[in-house]
Amino acid sequence: MADVAVEPRARVFTLPRRVGPSRPSWSRSAPSTPAPTSTSLGWLAALRLCLAPWALARVAVGLGYLVARIASDELIPRVAYAIPTERQLLAWDGGWYEQLAQHGYRADLRSLRFFPLFPMLGRALGEVVPGGVPVALALLANLAALAAGVVLVRLVVAEGWGRPTAVLAAWLLFVVPAAAPLVLAYAESLGLLLSLVTFVGLRRQRWHWAAVAGFLAALTRPLGLLLVLPAAIEAARGWRSASPRQRLGRLAAVAAPVAGTVAYLGWVQAAHGDWRQPYRLQTTIYQRELAEPLTRLVQSGYDLVAGHHASGLPLPWALLSFALLVVCLRRLPASYTVYAAVVLLVTTSSANLDSFERYALSAFPLIVAGALSIGRWPKLERPVISTALAGLTVYATAIFAGAKVP
Repeated sequence: MADVAVEPRARVFTLPRRVGPSRPSWSRSAPSTPAPTSTSLGWLAALRLCLAPWALARVAVGLGYLVARIASDELIPRVAYAIPTERQLLAWDGGWYEQLAQHGYRADLRSLRFFPLFPMLGRALGEVVPGGVPVALALLANLAALAAGVVLVRLVVAEGWGRPTAVLAAWLLFVVPAAAPLVLAYAESLGLLLSLVTFVGLRRQRWHWAAVAGFLAALTRPLGLLLVLPAAIEAARGWRSASPRQRLGRLAAVAAPVAGTVAYLGWVQAAHGDWRQPYRLQTTIYQRELAEPLTRLVQSGYDLVAGHHASGLPLPWALLSFALLVVCLRRLPASYTVYAAVVLLVTTSSANLDSFERYALSAFPLIVAGALSIGRWPKLERPVISTALAGLTVYATAIFAGAKVP
């Protein structure tokens, strides 16, 4: 009888050990031979890899909402800034984005601290979506999150880190507790998507992609301005051998995040007479004035020991983030590491660290670093993902109950 080959069952999270360093398939310094199939992944394949973690994350957040809805009075004391569960996906900052989309900035000048692209798109989408602006904002945020996962998976594969690492990165992106705002009507999903597209353009040397995405990212979130640093690093590579037209494209990619930020602040100056107002509002409303990072983290540790969990909880996440930054330094290209480092520096330089996890998630290279690290010990992959999903549910419960600022 002829032998019958039996294909082994594929493991979801397994990452084979790398024998040696691999080059990105789009690097100018890579060999001119065709890229191997291991460094390419189609859009539909990437979408299929992202659907399961994306959907499970929404189930976890939905479960957290139900727990908060049913038992918040018994689990968590009422606090002055509690957000009613009736707001659902428009809780917390989602309500501000809804107001902006429907009435613009003149309805409440405090909304100037929110950058305009996300509510503008929500308003446009609300014209054609049943349910209007509220449904449009939630739909936009969740579809942008799914698209961000797809781009991240393709980016990881194209950089040569392997498909298993890409799968694990997608799971981490969606199910870590800090990913709860990717389900809410927040601008984080859109900002993350545009940052990833910017990196794709930079690494592929598609400077017009990077310029457009960088400009839009800066119109979405204040952190979009920080994309100027990885853009400058990538633009400097091969500058001497670039043609004048290529140099112009590189300069455009570097200038685009600055131009996006200046465009919004210039409008604020023209309309309200003070371009610094968005940043001043952050300090007056959320007490996010600048602080020395090390001192602030030490204070967060004191708060955690003293039982002030709201202000102390960011400390373990900050320590984990800086540990992953070391992994970035050792294993990722310089542009990734610098971007992650500057995002962490900015987010830890605030006197109020309540939303540290959400801001740190913008540093997506940390997700890649986490996937590379966990992938070295395949037996840890499933426990880590399961624990993260449970943590996401707990975080969502606290968010909807008003005990945690997302």
